[in-house]
Amino acid sequence: MLSSKNKEAQDKFFDAIIAEPYGSIAWKGLIQFAQRNNIKLAHPKIDIPVNVSSSEKGTTNITLGMGDKTDDSSFAWTTYGLSRAAWQIGKDGKLSKDFSKAYPNEKFYRHSLAEEMDALHTVLTVLKESKDVKKLNPSLSLLQKLNNDGLLEAYVLLVRADAGIRKDYAAYRQANRDKLKRYLAEYVVKNGGN
Repeated sequence: MLSSKNKEAQDKFFDAIIAEPYGSIAWKGLIQFAQRNNIKLAHPKIDIPVNVSSSEKGTTNITLGMGDKTDDSSFAWTTYGLSRAAWQIGKDGKLSKDFSKAYPNEKFYRHSLAEEMDALHTVLTVLKESKDVKKLNPSLSLLQKLNNDGLLEAYVLLVRADAGIRKDYAAYRQANRDKLKRYLAEYVVKNGGN
């Protein structure tokens, strides 16, 4: 960076974030690089107006937010909550079939990348199959674009990861380092100016 080798410096900062995305040091380096080069950084802003919570007794609560009432696509978010609920522990106290199939060696439920991706893909499928949707709200448009670009998982892991999803990061990184780097370049750096 100090030698004005901007492309090489940016790649090194991306490598640092990919190596340790949940600490602040690597992100601070990219922020300093961006400030030095007058680059705005920003993650896509996707508001998911649904909250899903569950108890150990198998009770799942889905709370729908107001969403954006200026479009005809917000209804699709209801499927997000329903899909996530299918991954939760059942009233019998057992792990769901979806979770058990995706994580056969895990004995306890956790929010996972597979669950989150299933829920987001369900929303996108409902939108695709709906004949009445003429205008997508901005969050759904971004969700669709990330998915079409093959970068939705990278977004989830770098922006929406909770403690459960973070456990899936190392395996994803091992097979998809290029997608993580593309997400940082194409969305965080380029879209920061929008």
